Amino acid sequence: MTLPLKSEIIQTDLVINCADFPDINTTSRWVSSLCMKLNKPHIIGGGYTGHIGLIGPTIIPFQGACWNCFERKYKNDLKDHHFDILLNTRKSSGAVVFLSSIIANIQAWDGVRVITGIGSPLMLNRKGFLDLDTLKIDWEIVSKDPNCEVCQTTSYDKNN
Repeated sequence: MTLPLKSEIIQTDLVINCADFPDINTTSRWVSSLCMKLNKPHIIGGGYTGHIGLIGPTIIPFQGACWNCFERKYKNDLKDHHFDILLNTRKSSGAVVFLSSIIANIQAWDGVRVITGIGSPLMLNRKGFLDLDTLKIDWEIVSKDPNCEVCQTTSYDKNN
């Protein structure tokens, strides 16, 4: 699966991942792993739950937190709480088109900033949760994990 994806990523300046099959976390792991190896900026997009949508993060390899840092923080945060993990067995749950459009435009603007350099990426080291009911965005800041095996080097072994 990664060989065709790798050849596509090599040819691009920026990757925006909004693929949600099998789920956004799995596709983000695949895309981010290759983008880090190839030193390609990438934006994680999508992740809709009813009226809540995920904005970002934007990842610039070795300049900020990588997707692995975001996952490590999430798993570490779960240790402090007693949650049961539920698996979604529904085939699809749909998304509100307005929510998808708003998030896509915000992420597209961050992509323009990355490609043109007209400003720093707004989603670097953070992600937001947009609540369509209130139009409130709750931001989560994620720093580079000092123990991250992916981004705590100055470059990634491209032979992996």
